[in-house]
Amino acid sequence: MIRRKANRLARAATVGAGTLLLVAAGCGDDDEEPGAAAADADRVQEEYVDDVRGAIGPIAPQSQQLIAQVGQAQSIGDLSQPLAEAARGYRAATRELEDITPPEDVAALHGRLVETQRQIADATKEAEQAAEDDDRDGLDEFSEAGDRYAKRSRALSERFSELGYEF
Repeated sequence: MIRRKANRLARAATVGAGTLLLVAAGCGDDDEEPGAAAADADRVQEEYVDDVRGAIGPIAPQSQQLIAQVGQAQSIGDLSQPLAEAARGYRAATRELEDITPPEDVAALHGRLVETQRQIADATKEAEQAAEDDDRDGLDEFSEAGDRYAKRSRALSERFSELGYEF
């Protein structure tokens, strides 16, 4: 039973990391503008992508570590500490994302990215409490939430792409 719960939890943790990695995977602009305006727009876009990558970079290895720890858990309670560490990392990424000033053309999407990241952090914190309380239903809710975050991240990535940000 723990192994099945661990697999669900690992999937949810992977989705949390994947949400952010989808957004920070890369950037490109196929439309050419003449002269300095194009160069300036490209620079702003590249700086934005670099800033987002910097905010979420630490999450990928931390999420991989969480996945490994989930797989090794002997009980639900063993998941409390790894989830607490992940929640702190997700919150730190959220704060850094909040401090980024996005280009105008993706300001609304950036807001949605920040909100999705905040929700992932909140869900991870709730999962930590569920693990601490040996609450299997709470961990199931966390796992189910992972599917919703995956859908949101795909939609965000597609929308960024439509605006010339290739992820």
